[in-house]
Amino acid sequence: MLAAFLAAPTVTAPTLAFAFFGCNRVDAKDVDPVANPSSANRAQLARTLTEVAAIRPALLFAGGDLVNNYADDRGATLSAQLDGWSRDVAAFPRSIPLVPISGNHELNKKQGDQRMPETATYPRWKAWMTASGFLYGANGPTPANDPQDGLVLDESKMSFTLERAGVRFIVLNTDTRTTATDPVTGTALGWIPAAWAGEQLAKAERDPHVRAVFVIGHRNLIDPSEGKGDAPIDKRAADRLLTAMRGKRKLRAYVCAHVHAWNVRPIPGAPAVQIISGDGGSKLEKGAKEAFGWVEVRVHPDGTAGYVHHHRPMPHPYNAPTAEPSVADPEIRIG
Repeated sequence: MLAAFLAAPTVTAPTLAFAFFGCNRVDAKDVDPVANPSSANRAQLARTLTEVAAIRPALLFAGGDLVNNYADDRGATLSAQLDGWSRDVAAFPRSIPLVPISGNHELNKKQGDQRMPETATYPRWKAWMTASGFLYGANGPTPANDPQDGLVLDESKMSFTLERAGVRFIVLNTDTRTTATDPVTGTALGWIPAAWAGEQLAKAERDPHVRAVFVIGHRNLIDPSEGKGDAPIDKRAADRLLTAMRGKRKLRAYVCAHVHAWNVRPIPGAPAVQIISGDGGSKLEKGAKEAFGWVEVRVHPDGTAGYVHHHRPMPHPYNAPTAEPSVADPEIRIG
């Protein structure tokens, strides 16, 4: 008995945990500005916030496509929906910093059947973040300090880094405006400041105070293992970031959404995984497991990490005013 006890693995409590969910908007046909000003799937949003508050993580990332927008009105619809979203999350404890990040639905517009870039949404997003008191950084790339990425706008508050307890977060705007061209839209959609992100990965690798690194964004970097999402990060920029990730021993995960599903894949050449947690409440991808949820990521004292998927059955219809509590899967260690 004693020998068996001594041989049992040691279980250590994590020194830091953070949470992430993404893709909580309703479909365009279900948008109701009067009954639901935010255009969020409010039942699922409320359930997720309640569950996250109960575990009290160090940070909560709201990973984009939180509202529907896509309107061609220079950001007026976006501002109204974001104000509604602020009211939807007003009861979430301010002691847990909330970090909303932008997705394609926040920053782009539709013209006919085309999804197009829209620079007028940027000041709307920045003004909302500042006024709402949510957490963001201001140390990101600009056209002056990051000429390699061909930026059009000041991205210093759209992509940035944060740090908690020796864990560094590199937050990316996956709809960065760029001079890189596209034959349809004129400028590439799904762009990221890959050169800037690579520099941040290298800095973290050299920093003795950093134990673990996570890259956070909205669009996925690589295709999910089952099916394909809709328009991941532009392949040119994605390849640059994947190259920068190779061999980074402190990198644990790229955490994203965009694909309306739960999926985990290894990142080639890195001791890390891509976690897609796009099951926050938007209508799920065809063939995806009919469950909504969010992910809890844990960092342990030795710098290793693991993730816990919290999930609950999807109601029918998907935006019905019911929300069952989630079940937490066992922690899966990374690496």
